[in-house]
Amino acid sequence: MTQIIKIAKWEYLNRVKTKLFIITTLLLPVLFALISILPTWLATLDPEKTSKIGLIYGSKQTALINDFKILVQNQYKTKNGMPEFSFVGVDNDQNALSKILDKTIQGYLSVSPNILDSGQVEYYSLSLSNIRQYSNLKNALQNTVINHRLDRAGIDVSLIKQLNENIGFKTFELDEDGSSKIGNKIADIVVPMIFVFVLFMIIFTSGQLLLRSVMEERTSRTIELLLSTVNPLQLMTGKILGLGLLGVTQMIIYVLTAFIANHYKNWGVLEYSQIPVLLIYFLLGYLFYASIFAMIGTFFSSEQEAQQSTSIISFIAILPFIFGSYFISNPSSYLTTVFSYIPPLTPFMMIMRIGMGTVETLEIIYTSFLLVISCILMLKLSGKLFKVTILMYGKRISIKEIYKWTIT
Repeated sequence: MTQIIKIAKWEYLNRVKTKLFIITTLLLPVLFALISILPTWLATLDPEKTSKIGLIYGSKQTALINDFKILVQNQYKTKNGMPEFSFVGVDNDQNALSKILDKTIQGYLSVSPNILDSGQVEYYSLSLSNIRQYSNLKNALQNTVINHRLDRAGIDVSLIKQLNENIGFKTFELDEDGSSKIGNKIADIVVPMIFVFVLFMIIFTSGQLLLRSVMEERTSRTIELLLSTVNPLQLMTGKILGLGLLGVTQMIIYVLTAFIANHYKNWGVLEYSQIPVLLIYFLLGYLFYASIFAMIGTFFSSEQEAQQSTSIISFIAILPFIFGSYFISNPSSYLTTVFSYIPPLTPFMMIMRIGMGTVETLEIIYTSFLLVISCILMLKLSGKLFKVTILMYGKRISIKEIYKWTIT
């Protein structure tokens, strides 16, 4: 045990001082914030300049188009407070096309003469990449058409708006003792998803470090010196625990940062009762995958060959992200529950399900026990294979040989 602690301490102290660790620890929260917040924030930004839009319509639609223009000019503004759209009347499609090609207008709307009945409108532009632009035009025209249809049918528009007034819908979350509190699903979902994301990132950054470390020591033959004082299982366990402490260090930094921000900003997005259980799955999930990466490092002498194998592991680990929408929508389904008991997926699945509030205490105990057993077995297996392959140089290892060593 003393030798394992020494190896883990050396691996931890040797890595925690590196510039790579410091940079990734600082940049990972920034990267996560950019990925999760920036696209949504950019999508909500007002445009910087007014877009000129051509309008083709008949004389019978004059009143409707005038109402449409007023609604657009009142509802949509540029960054400096000017109308987002200005409209230009065009006689026909040919003239409108010419104006688009010479950049006089950015696009044009062709309104059907019987739009109140058919609801048909055509929009033309050189580029349809600006989804926000034509979505705004569509929504404004749709609301205008609906109002004119109601007016034609003799229905009071203001009464319809009053009848469509949204209801106040408050959510309350019940504790096991029956007491209730105001529900905060943002906290329940955001915190576990942050843990899932960070777990995935740390597994594959620290895992790659572990894989390269094992391969380098094996190919440089320095491993022979190390094995004169420790056995393969001790060496492998020490390396995995040392790099595991790096992941825990990063997670503690992130949790403390979130705690401080939550305290001073009063965001209310941290459900503190979840954190201890999430940390357990985080640590067990890391140890399981670290054992796999360490085992892969014993099979190959070049990083290029090892990457092909790690890509398979990456695909398995990313499955909870691929089917995340289903798991979140159906947290208690048979498929979601089954996936929770598959060790490579268990840490990701359980972290997500804890956020959904559908996990029983017994299920947490069972899956945690399953992960502990899986980690122990993977550590022993990686140590066993490490012992067999450590002194094999210049020889490709076949799957048949790996299977033979595993069962013997």
